[in-house]
Amino acid sequence: MRAQLLLVPFVLLLCLSAGRAAPRIVGGSAFAPAYVAELVSGDSSDAFAYSRATLEDSLVALGYLGAQVVRLSADSLVYERGERYTTLAPAWFGDSSRIPTIVFDRVPLREGSEFEFWKVREAALQILEWCDEHGLPFAAVHTDSFEISHIDQSVRPHLRVLAGPEIKIAFVNFTGNTTSLPRLLMRESRLREGEVYGKSRVAQARRRLAQLEYLRRVDEPRIVIDEEGKSGLVFNVEEGRLSRIDAVAGLAPAPEGEAQSVTGLVDLQVMNLFGTGRRGKVFWQRPSRDVQELALAWREPWIAATPLRADLSFAQRVEDTLYVTRKFGVRAGYPVLSTVEIFAGVVGEELLADSGASAQLNLVPTRTRLIESGFVVDTRDHATNPRSGLRFESVAATGERRADRPPPGSDRTKFSQRRAQVDGEFFRELIPNWIVALSGHGRAVFSDEPEIPVSDLFKVGGARTMRGYREEQFAGSQAGWGSVEARYWLGQASRFAAFTDLGVIVRESRVTDGVVKTTVRRAAYGFGVRLETGVGVWGVDYGIAGGSSALDGQLHVSLLSLF
Repeated sequence: MRAQLLLVPFVLLLCLSAGRAAPRIVGGSAFAPAYVAELVSGDSSDAFAYSRATLEDSLVALGYLGAQVVRLSADSLVYERGERYTTLAPAWFGDSSRIPTIVFDRVPLREGSEFEFWKVREAALQILEWCDEHGLPFAAVHTDSFEISHIDQSVRPHLRVLAGPEIKIAFVNFTGNTTSLPRLLMRESRLREGEVYGKSRVAQARRRLAQLEYLRRVDEPRIVIDEEGKSGLVFNVEEGRLSRIDAVAGLAPAPEGEAQSVTGLVDLQVMNLFGTGRRGKVFWQRPSRDVQELALAWREPWIAATPLRADLSFAQRVEDTLYVTRKFGVRAGYPVLSTVEIFAGVVGEELLADSGASAQLNLVPTRTRLIESGFVVDTRDHATNPRSGLRFESVAATGERRADRPPPGSDRTKFSQRRAQVDGEFFRELIPNWIVALSGHGRAVFSDEPEIPVSDLFKVGGARTMRGYREEQFAGSQAGWGSVEARYWLGQASRFAAFTDLGVIVRESRVTDGVVKTTVRRAAYGFGVRLETGVGVWGVDYGIAGGSSALDGQLHVSLLSLF
């Protein structure tokens, strides 16, 4: 919060030309002649007098305190700008002793520099910024006077600092929360009772709370004084519904000789169990008629009253009854900055394959153990429908794989494996409500196996990767995809978008002479809409693959319901 700032009373105004011929300019070069002509335009004597004062005030503002207009007539202007005055070290009064000397040394009013009035205002703002960050949010800076010497052509500003009371955060209260426990919100804010008020720290606390998916809105906090005279903060929040179910259905065109197929997924999340911030997740997906996937996850957000979080996960994928893949994961994360989190974990995988999978896909039963680490940077202003900010996540994993028997093309049963994952999103509001949204994703797996097994390939295509193509239409050991969207923001959870999706998929295949790499590049375009209704947020995306007819597209319908 900013206190009032009183400066010397001078006005810098521009009077635009009213259709008369520009006067002849005779004088110093403080201004370009064309600019002076704008300052002294007008048809009446009152306008000339006003322009004369404007010109003199403008010169004075630039530090030419002896400037004057010698003659002003209908066709000419003669002025003298004089010499520019220099600055003497300002004299600080009032509560200046409560502010370190080094803060005053950094302001632009330096001894011997050219004097300009804007430097006085900038110096006061810098002092107030320091006060805001060090427990003095009610501080004010006033201009008492200016000590002007026409002999030395110097100016010494006299400035008074009113520091106001020091504010310490003795307590933090929340209003509007009916389920979320106050101690949970206090922890998520990262504020500490007893710390000195800092404007940027409080702003960061508000941003952290606003990023929680179970809070719909977080207002600017208020500084309050309780009955005992202690100061604190009050955050007014609005809770969203604490559980969500995200359902997506897709209708793929019928390939020649086959019937149409319906794909879909259901993502059920409990985001704030009993108001403690704990969350659980159940995910089911049917990307094609022969594949089903189930995943379970649990998050413990606070361990031993610290922001250390733990994630537990389990996933199983059944592929056409030929093989089953199971994954187990444990990950711990810790915020090192207000927008940065680092994490590390352990991943275990198991591949169960029968004789049919061995004959058709060259698969053998395996067990894999990986150690992973990475970081997340998140500056978005909203978790699901952001208008600005970015999110970037990078994960790297390394480990080994053991097979029950040597796979085709090898006499070994032990192999090393490395994986990498990158996800990035960027949002920028160019003009009111019009937002450009960019995203990019990359996946790669490297192994000394004769061939990357089909169970390890990354699947691309569908509602969450490349709209316009069938779910998991492409697979490769290296894959990258992204999108460019022009969004029109319709509300907290609503928007319209036109998009272009791009993807590159690399597949390595073992042949008699070695390994052959196949690269597939694809593009799609289309439009989509998200509308918030009483039953949830409905989404419709219509994507058209590059080279296809506009009527031969993929329709993806989703419902994000909160309850």
